[in-house]
Amino acid sequence: MAQFSGTKVLVVDDTPSVRMVLRALLETHGCICEEAHDGDSALRCLEASSFDLIITDYRMPIMNGIEFLDRLSQRADLPHPPVVLHSSGLDKTLQERALKAGVRGFLVKPPERADVLSTVAQIFNLP
Repeated sequence: MAQFSGTKVLVVDDTPSVRMVLRALLETHGCICEEAHDGDSALRCLEASSFDLIITDYRMPIMNGIEFLDRLSQRADLPHPPVVLHSSGLDKTLQERALKAGVRGFLVKPPERADVLSTVAQIFNLP
């Protein structure tokens, strides 16, 4: 079972229950998590702290996950940790756009426990 002791993860999703489930799962495996409810609040979190990983929803108000990543890429003053995109509709076009924006992994909503853990492990090259 993967352990990510001390890995700081920013969970970005406009649905509180999704943030709560991801946070609980990741914290059970040693992560330190913070939550943001949209792209703007995620940028503020990144201004205040550094993270080892971002897991962001695609469909959010104000700006979607790709727009958030585009805004982040324009901010040379902020760290750019690996990003996992999660969405209920991950078609090929969205995946291609996400990869161009720098996404390193994908999760389909609702994310399965095993998928979350294996995706995070792959990002950090863990067994």
